[in-house]
Amino acid sequence: MGASASFEPARAAYYVRTLIAARHASDAYEVWNSLRAKGVIPATYEQTRQNLIINGDFEQPILGMGFDWQLGQIEGAYISADETNFHSPSHSLLIQFSGKQNVDFQHLIQIAKVQPGRSYRLQGTMKTEGITTDSGPRLHVHDFYDPHALYQFSDDLKGNSMGWEPLMLDFKTPRNTTWIVVAVARVPSGKLDNLIAGKVWVDDITLTERPSQ
Repeated sequence: MGASASFEPARAAYYVRTLIAARHASDAYEVWNSLRAKGVIPATYEQTRQNLIINGDFEQPILGMGFDWQLGQIEGAYISADETNFHSPSHSLLIQFSGKQNVDFQHLIQIAKVQPGRSYRLQGTMKTEGITTDSGPRLHVHDFYDPHALYQFSDDLKGNSMGWEPLMLDFKTPRNTTWIVVAVARVPSGKLDNLIAGKVWVDDITLTERPSQ
């Protein structure tokens, strides 16, 4: 992509998405970083050794493309930024469940670059209010191209939490894994009373490499 004063976000998003879908995530990542170097994507949208998640505290606007957070739409759940409830100032992300669906929710995701055969820790904080059913929101990670190679969940939260609750998920990447999906997820309930209602606030998601044992 040449330098152009007339940048079209929708076109760039489509180009990056097409490269990722064609299993050229590394090329897509180079395009993403090129856009960041040109100032098209704010410099704050950057992985660091301390956190491989971009905008994990939700303080910056969500771009909804490339290697930033992506928000999907699904019946029975609604996602929005919240400036009234947060773990670290001054924003969190709020997911509201309508109570009318047994939602299979994996619609807040980010694609992250990792190293094969390494140990990682995914952490985040959540606060719940009135979460029903036996299956609540949790953290989730899987290999982007081969979920069978890596597919893990943290513990979930239900009911009303006592303030902000930490969630943690330790995992090791398989030898061929370089791209993973980090998500906030809710697994469908297998019980009769399975329509989920309530609210969950999400904040301060981090992904860090752990020292080798």
